Amino acid sequence: MAPHKAGNRRGISLLEVLISIGILAIGLTSVVALVPVGKSEAGRALILDRASIMAANALSDAVTFGLTRPDSFTATPAGQPIVVFDPVHAITGPSIWSNAAAATLKPKGALASEAATGSVAVQVTRLFAQGRDDLLYAAPAEDDAPPQNNFVNGTRAFQGRTSCLISLAQTQGTRPLAASDLAKLTAVVFHNRDVKAVTAANVTPVVLAANYAANGSITLLDPIPDGRSLKEIIRPGTVVYDGNMVATQPHLCWSQIGMASIDDTNPGPPVVYVTFTGAAPSTGSVQILLDSVGLAERIVTLEGPGRYAR
Repeated sequence: MAPHKAGNRRGISLLEVLISIGILAIGLTSVVALVPVGKSEAGRALILDRASIMAANALSDAVTFGLTRPDSFTATPAGQPIVVFDPVHAITGPSIWSNAAAATLKPKGALASEAATGSVAVQVTRLFAQGRDDLLYAAPAEDDAPPQNNFVNGTRAFQGRTSCLISLAQTQGTRPLAASDLAKLTAVVFHNRDVKAVTAANVTPVVLAANYAANGSITLLDPIPDGRSLKEIIRPGTVVYDGNMVATQPHLCWSQIGMASIDDTNPGPPVVYVTFTGAAPSTGSVQILLDSVGLAERIVTLEGPGRYAR
């Protein structure tokens, strides 16, 4: 066998090095591009996880605050089979949920008597609807001083990242809520819900009118608010309110989307095909709850007047 000559050996040319670097750069760029997506999905998963916990806690808080006792709250209009406790109503006045009453606690809450009238302050209404993990703090005057809680009108201030509404729906027909009745207690959780711009004539920052078809598609009837996208509005976790159910089955008013897929080929308004984690709404007009991320429900027995009511 002839000995291998040193002059016949080939090294790596500069062109091969440049090609290798280019391939590596493309691969690293693709990996780096996935980092923001992964971070966004991780943040989304955290929000949904916290939403489920807050929704469960809100159901327990509703019992503590007396929302399951018809004598302790005022509903407008009276006699409805479903009432909704929502801080938005403190701004808009009447209920923005079709065929439902806007409800708020009476001044003495769970201790109110049946004859008591009036409503608690807006700050109190918002207090039981806000998460407890986003408190507002004042910057300390000195580096070693502890931060101080911020208070607004005597109540602790919150950033408002998480909030909820609570509804009470009759399960025994469409009669008004009364003590000893079975009712479905529902908590809907929101993330970064903006209610500052809401007025009686403009509720689009809170809900959007839509149509739900038998083929499982949702079509928005209201224009998409500025700075929003359809994918952001109708997505997994979004809650839909069906006011048509109130006339027949009021306890089936709230539904949560489990999966959503946008159909960009539709020549008219954008269509989103959805599936629901529980009962789907009836076909026809529905309301999309902007910034909704969680839903929890349970059956409760409505309470009667307490021994300490006055």
